[in-house]
Amino acid sequence: MKEFFEILGIPVLIIETPKITPKLQEYSERRIEVITITQDKRVVILATIYDLGKMFSKVYDISYSVKNTKYYTLMTAIGLSGRVLATLLTINGDNEGFIIPPFLAPVLVAILPVYDKNILNKQAKKIEKYLLSKEITSKVFLATSSLGERRRKIKAMGIPFIIEIGPNEIKSSVIQVKQRIETNVVNCSLEKLPKIIKTQCKSLEKTIKSRAVGQFKLLNRTAKSKVDFLYFARNELLTKASLCDKSTCYEGISKQTSKKIIGRAYDESLDSKDKCIICGKTAVQNLYFGAKWRGEK
Repeated sequence: MKEFFEILGIPVLIIETPKITPKLQEYSERRIEVITITQDKRVVILATIYDLGKMFSKVYDISYSVKNTKYYTLMTAIGLSGRVLATLLTINGDNEGFIIPPFLAPVLVAILPVYDKNILNKQAKKIEKYLLSKEITSKVFLATSSLGERRRKIKAMGIPFIIEIGPNEIKSSVIQVKQRIETNVVNCSLEKLPKIIKTQCKSLEKTIKSRAVGQFKLLNRTAKSKVDFLYFARNELLTKASLCDKSTCYEGISKQTSKKIIGRAYDESLDSKDKCIICGKTAVQNLYFGAKWRGEK
């Protein structure tokens, strides 16, 4: 799961949901979740792995036998949420719209004749056909509306690269390639365009991932003390805290900040040096606290 989200460029944490409420115990022995936090400082559950144990196999009598001994099957349920797409838009987006990572983009290059003129439209179609022959998807946005309106539409769609064709480009035979989130422009000939696009794809994907990781680090903090915890929690950050096994410790800080337990850090080991940030005794778990989107379980 973690590798899948790394490919998508969504920074995530893997947590285990502790059995705090009777409701959780009804349908799973164990629940592992992939979570992230958005710019709105809300935790989103992107994927879930349920360890169902033998609960459902007993109900539906799903079993096998070994040497005439009946055993009920251990079961799991794994699922991705539709929130993955929404989170991609939230993390890789700005005030102008979506920013699609190039490897996911259905259209990689938008080609715009600056106004409706036959010679400009022909050159745009020529570039589109040439890129397609090099297995680079592109789309011509003809001048059915103003140039500014078409630019806004393309940015909102998240198309990674834009090429504008005007009289100067026709005269000089130079093509200008603009990135969706960069201000710099790369000039090249038609023959060199595919190589430039592929090089720029790697650069853009690296930039997108770097921005997402940087944002995630700002919204995800580790508390070394109760003061740290209260400060991070009151600033709506996803906060990790080392705690002992006393319910009074984690229930107390939850009440002080109105933040709920998101889950326990999955597969993290603690040693005797790790202390509970509340009582100072040896910590036995790292718990994450934060605010979920409305409707999240």
